[in-house]
Amino acid sequence: GRIKMRQVAVDPNVQSRGIGKQMVAFAEQWALENEIDTIELNARETAVPFYLQQDYVIVSDLFHEVGIPHYKMEKKMRG
Repeated sequence: GRIKMRQVAVDPNVQSRGIGKQMVAFAEQWALENEIDTIELNARETAVPFYLQQDYVIVSDLFHEVGIPHYKMEKKMRG
């Protein structure tokens, strides 16, 4: 009932064109079709505002992964 979204990135040269939102929406649709309850991810600190806009919530304190500050985030897809 839970999956982890990993390594989502959009080339800086084409950011702010909705590509990231489309990628996340595709993953969320797939999750719903496959009866996934929750999507979790480790978001770089700089990406947190993007995921907050997509209705993800922060579920951890700040931590470092590969030397970069991250937060664990998740979104409940069902019930």
